[in-house]
Amino acid sequence: MPKGKSKSAARLPVFDLNGRDGVPDVRIVGFKAHNLIRMAAMGLPVPQGFVMGTDWCGAIRNGEGVKVHLPDALQSGIRDLERATGLGFGSARRPLLVSVRSGAPVSMPGMMETVLNVGLNDVSLAGLLRLTGDHRLVWDSYRRLIQAFAEIVAVIPAEPFEAALDATLRRAGADVARQLDFQALRDLAHIYLDLYHGHTGREFPQDPFEQLWMACRRLKALLGKVISNCIKFWKALET
Repeated sequence: MPKGKSKSAARLPVFDLNGRDGVPDVRIVGFKAHNLIRMAAMGLPVPQGFVMGTDWCGAIRNGEGVKVHLPDALQSGIRDLERATGLGFGSARRPLLVSVRSGAPVSMPGMMETVLNVGLNDVSLAGLLRLTGDHRLVWDSYRRLIQAFAEIVAVIPAEPFEAALDATLRRAGADVARQLDFQALRDLAHIYLDLYHGHTGREFPQDPFEQLWMACRRLKALLGKVISNCIKFWKALET
């Protein structure tokens, strides 16, 4: 056992989605990851990824002292993804972007949050442009990350971001965001950055691992609330 790692933390696994090591029980990896691993095991194309098993949530909720090891587990999972993809998390040349998704042992459509494009920042923007050659895609991805991160992770109301988008659409004479060119999306991303700073008093996190850790921590908290509300709902039905 590595020095400083608790016995509880050492028992808690991190699963990748390649399916080469079999398909873990749905109660261990959650419904969404279970199905992705099943697909990979069948030879179907599945994006690279990893999942923190449901035991992590239980151990944290029960106060077993493993929370301090979560950043190390996340970093290890990202390093595995970097080796598998040849991309670098936060890289200025070939950036790796990830989606942070919550899950549960049962399907709960519409009740789980997702933060896309985690790892995108002022530095990796150039790398994504180098990879794709698409200015519009790059700036649209960045402004979407900033807005989702602000609303889901920093708990900033959606209204100021929606108002900024509406104002940008009016200036451009456009009806929907997909009609905006990259310059309008770039300006909108900078407005979103200012909104984030204005509401939080902090700059939007540029460290990709800070983005990842903050997103995971917030989605874990939201998942706990969803499960708690579901339990209350079913108890109310039984009375």
